Amino acid sequence: MNETNRRRLCRVLFLLVAISPCCAVVAVAVWRNSAQSEALWQASLRQTMGVDVDWDRLSYPAPGQVRWEGLRFHDGDSGELLAQIDDCTLTERGGRLHIAPVDVTVVAEHAEAIVRALRSSFASAASSVVEFEPCEVNVIGANEQVVAQWSLTRAEVWNVESARKALIRCRPADGAEIALHVELDQEKHALRVSFDTEDREVPLATLNAFFPRLRSLGAATTFRGMVQLAQRADSWDAGVRGTVDQIDLESLVNRHTKQCLTGVGALEIESALFKNGKLVAAQGKFGATDGEIGVALLSDVSGGFYFEGVMSRLEYYERRAETEDYGQLLLSYELRDGKLELNGLVEPGQVPIVDELGDPLLRALVKPDRRRSLAIAVQLLYPTADPKFAAASESLWLASWVPVPVATQLSAWTSSQPPPADSAAKNVLREPTARDR
Repeated sequence: MNETNRRRLCRVLFLLVAISPCCAVVAVAVWRNSAQSEALWQASLRQTMGVDVDWDRLSYPAPGQVRWEGLRFHDGDSGELLAQIDDCTLTERGGRLHIAPVDVTVVAEHAEAIVRALRSSFASAASSVVEFEPCEVNVIGANEQVVAQWSLTRAEVWNVESARKALIRCRPADGAEIALHVELDQEKHALRVSFDTEDREVPLATLNAFFPRLRSLGAATTFRGMVQLAQRADSWDAGVRGTVDQIDLESLVNRHTKQCLTGVGALEIESALFKNGKLVAAQGKFGATDGEIGVALLSDVSGGFYFEGVMSRLEYYERRAETEDYGQLLLSYELRDGKLELNGLVEPGQVPIVDELGDPLLRALVKPDRRRSLAIAVQLLYPTADPKFAAASESLWLASWVPVPVATQLSAWTSSQPPPADSAAKNVLREPTARDR
């Protein structure tokens, strides 16, 4: 080979070995920072999460690594902000996806849309294993003020046969760490969530932003126990076991029903089963101390659930708007087959409530079957509302969780005519006896 040909060959080799890779790197860098690259990422994230995504800056710090600054998630229909991450780095190595978010903010009023987006990304993530770095999560309300703070301490997602599973450990501000187990059955399209406090008390106020109804239980209410939830496209089932403590009964009963009950209560749930969003079975105990109970509630409970009051029918009628002080309230409850049974525990099987001196305010009547229809419980809470209306009304949410029989028709309590002065204590909710006739 002559000198001229050798020089030409060297030039070609130089172009192939040195200049071409540099040009390729420059071309890739230009493409990565182009509008086309960002559009592909937006389309990919939209398909994965089902929401619109934008950001302030997109970069590629290292091979297999992507970084977003000012990452924002918006509802695809309304365009409203759902959540934002100040800085998020995604790294892929050997089929494992590593995500490092910094300073996460979520908007509480869009909790359902956020859950849908998480479920969508949970189902469609391509990597077999996804790991999240610990991070801080701020929850903001409608006024953009921080209403809750959580710390994500661990999160990992992996595949097991046809199911996708996740373990999430998080901690509310000044609270103990709790575990959340998630499983998505991709064949049945069912999402199962298990929440266990591991014998720790979790302040329910930390969840108020996502579940506003919990506010009715009071600011100091706690939960200790386990919740298992199975969500389908059209409904959900759930099982609950544990204790709800420090319930503000004035907030729960007086502000959300037509009855009066104050004090601090505790609900022990031995078991509770929800089917298709309705409570179909439950068993446990309820107790409260040092509060007031409406005379109307005493009258309605005595008539509705086979208890005998200490007043005459006329006295109940005349004092219906008044209250009585009580020292202790303790009863057991059992719901099955659409019927509810209440039994007193202050004196087992007899007395559910006593006054401050220890004298009974109600005493059990002897009945072979003490179960009553759930519709009676609904009307007891809302004595001026038809039970079907109460169960369907969002404002009467305590009743909306129970399956009231469609054919049930009960007469609301009316006080237009006073009862006879010589009559015994009676309530329209009670079944008539031979004496009443």
